[in-house]
Amino acid sequence: MRGFRLFTIIATVTMILGSAQPARDQAYVSVRRFLEGFDSDLEDRFIVAFADLNGDGKAEAIVHLTSNNWCGSGGCTTLVLMRTGDAWRLLTNISINRPPIRVLTRKSNGWRSIAVWVQGGGIQPGYEAELRFDGNGYPENPSLIPARPLVDRPQGQTVIAQLTGSRASRAVEESKQASTEAREITDAEAHDLLQAFLNAPGGVEQSGDLGYKEFYFFMATIGHSPIGREGLYHANLEYYAVDRRTGDVWSAVFCKRIATPVLKKLQEALRKRIGLTNAAYGALRRPGPLCEPGMPRGK
Repeated sequence: MRGFRLFTIIATVTMILGSAQPARDQAYVSVRRFLEGFDSDLEDRFIVAFADLNGDGKAEAIVHLTSNNWCGSGGCTTLVLMRTGDAWRLLTNISINRPPIRVLTRKSNGWRSIAVWVQGGGIQPGYEAELRFDGNGYPENPSLIPARPLVDRPQGQTVIAQLTGSRASRAVEESKQASTEAREITDAEAHDLLQAFLNAPGGVEQSGDLGYKEFYFFMATIGHSPIGREGLYHANLEYYAVDRRTGDVWSAVFCKRIATPVLKKLQEALRKRIGLTNAAYGALRRPGPLCEPGMPRGK
């Protein structure tokens, strides 16, 4: 298609033909530098494609990860990176998908749609899903709305082909290993996660499940405040829920997921301990308790 500049680089390729080789080599090197900071264990287990998704004349990067830590029974993770000066920033982290990956000609909010293959993890047979840009990014889970199955085959170009040979075999084996390793978080681990995060002086105590069997519930005593007469105090209590599968922490008062840099590091360590890969985590994420329609939302 006229004006649609696109090229693909596989991580193990060392020779690229054409007059644009220096620029392409530089783009690949800069993406690899980004990935080293993103996950130092990736090594060469990824595939990179470049395409101008928003028509600004600068190519975005589509990176399909094939390492154990980013694959599960439903596929692997794909990153969409956007150029910022001489560096890259993560635009969208797309979980549980497989090649072929296509960039479609049709657009949403000025950005080309991306199509990925969805299969495995209980989804049989597979199908192609369209991911439309919503103004901020692409859908993170291609098996859930707003991603949608394609009933036709709209025009587009394959940027990352279906894996074959040793690369496909390795991805399959790593996906099988990743899908069988994860276990559920124990109540003690959930308690320790909250205590380490909150450092609650009055401690953290487990409470009833409030009918949400997928979560552990806790009450944390954050401190005490004086009331009325001298010498009288009341406890400052906060209520939390911890997802048994993912370690996500939610308020147990209204619908709000708790997210801070400190908590994120603690959760990453916990997920690594239970064998939950990043790809599997993306597939298992779900709304927290009290998030049904009509329930109050936290800011």
